[in-house]
Amino acid sequence: MVTRSGGRMSDLDLPAGLEQGPLQPGDLAQIHESLWRAYDIETLDRRLGFSWGARIEQEVGVAGGSKKVFGRLLDWAEEAGRARDLLALAWTGKPGNPYLRAAAERLLPDLEAAGAPYVAGVSLAPLPQDRLEALVAKRSRIVDFTQFQARLTRLAGAICRIEDAGGPRGTGFLVGRRHVLTNHHVVSAAIADPSLGAGLVCRFDYRRNADRSTTAGVEARLAEDWHVDSRPYSQSDVTGTGDPAAGELDFALLKLAGPIPVERQSLDLASTPPVVVPGDVALVAQHPGGDPLSVAYGVVTAFPANGLRYRYNVTTEPGASGSPVLSADLDVIGLHHAADTAQVPRFNQAVPLHLVARAIAERHDLAAL
Repeated sequence: MVTRSGGRMSDLDLPAGLEQGPLQPGDLAQIHESLWRAYDIETLDRRLGFSWGARIEQEVGVAGGSKKVFGRLLDWAEEAGRARDLLALAWTGKPGNPYLRAAAERLLPDLEAAGAPYVAGVSLAPLPQDRLEALVAKRSRIVDFTQFQARLTRLAGAICRIEDAGGPRGTGFLVGRRHVLTNHHVVSAAIADPSLGAGLVCRFDYRRNADRSTTAGVEARLAEDWHVDSRPYSQSDVTGTGDPAAGELDFALLKLAGPIPVERQSLDLASTPPVVVPGDVALVAQHPGGDPLSVAYGVVTAFPANGLRYRYNVTTEPGASGSPVLSADLDVIGLHHAADTAQVPRFNQAVPLHLVARAIAERHDLAAL
């Protein structure tokens, strides 16, 4: 059982404008009381998993009973200035609870807007025309173009096509100076027979130019001890029936033969979960069908298996397995790995990146990758 405490919630992507001024000790006490009077640990954990992709056990531990657990959970949220967001999530799950209702009415400046990210089908009252540009969507925001462009350049340089002697196998991305992350199923044959690792290639910069020609890209081969770590996929990912186990994360961490030049920047392997809610923008940077690097976008739609997967309506093709799934800020939030098994697919699916990072951190120093 994980009983870690003191986890930090950072780089959150929550509704703009919800936090208005600091909360006083009495305010926090009211939120705390409303949480433990309204919820048991299992029910609130399920709501956090569905709405934020976070688990109480992983973030603050479950020892000590609901009062202590919810106290640590509130500290975790307040540390990032997001206690009101936790209240909004809890209140919308049980809007009739008198304790949550009283806290929400006193501490949330706009009940309908605060609850909108957590309630399907919420329709806000029409806004005056002069407010529409500023408040088109509570989770929309203005991003500095230069910073966005710099992140896009970093992203493009970190993504590679995974190949073997038979051709393209999938997509991967650089984490650290000489490691690439992809799906277990992309390289499962080589994991079963490590000698096949000599034939694996990570091809960076395989792109289409403005004149429609393609670059050859830059080949990077693997080290002799190339298989650093991995976890298998779940049969539920293949059959669409049941849920994955906690360790079925479908990732493989590959070691390159040599360090990548410093000008090629890696992507962050963050172990702290971002807060992701249905309707958030999701982008998948991929090598679809082995083609040059492409990007497709859509929105997050669900968090099945209590947050062990993300689902989204982004278009992908075979060859996209192992691609980074990105937020609107181009932060990596997931490792794309599967599609709906129905004859007419309705969604694509990723493993949350923080779960992968934590699994790797159990055996390796993330800072040393």
